[in-house]
Amino acid sequence: MEEDWPFRSVRITKYDPKFRDIDRGYTLEDWTSVSDIGRYFRGRQLLWGEYITSEDAYVKAVLLFLQSRSCHQVVLRGVENYIDLSREANQGYSKELSEQFLNVKSGQIIDIGEVDAVVRAILREVFWCTIKAVDSNTFVHFGYDYYMYFEPASAVDRLENQVKELGLFVG
Repeated sequence: MEEDWPFRSVRITKYDPKFRDIDRGYTLEDWTSVSDIGRYFRGRQLLWGEYITSEDAYVKAVLLFLQSRSCHQVVLRGVENYIDLSREANQGYSKELSEQFLNVKSGQIIDIGEVDAVVRAILREVFWCTIKAVDSNTFVHFGYDYYMYFEPASAVDRLENQVKELGLFVG
């Protein structure tokens, strides 16, 4: 673990913890990616509107967290760039974001106003990175299957109700 990451993280997801088994595995069949749009889960087709509602909640949660930590700029760390404009995953819903972030690099500093598009690009698998506040040990990072983590965990406690109001779950 990097020296900048001394804190415990808190998981933020769309997955209701009441549907986790004893090993904390999620027991319901659910979508995990933008590429699942059009597929069926528990008898319902995932449509763009439902997807974007979840994506919007994730973006709002990230901005809420960063703003609560007085972050004005962030640095993109560990960028893994998946952009290939001919690739199906970077067409359709993600095409504009793919073009916008064609030259994204690790170490790039962006203003808080640009975080919305970065989070959407990460969630749509255009590229991956960790978002770190320039002036504090505040991190947002993303896992597979629509998992997101905020650090430090202590900073999330006072935001838990607001995150829940977005339809997301903490922990």
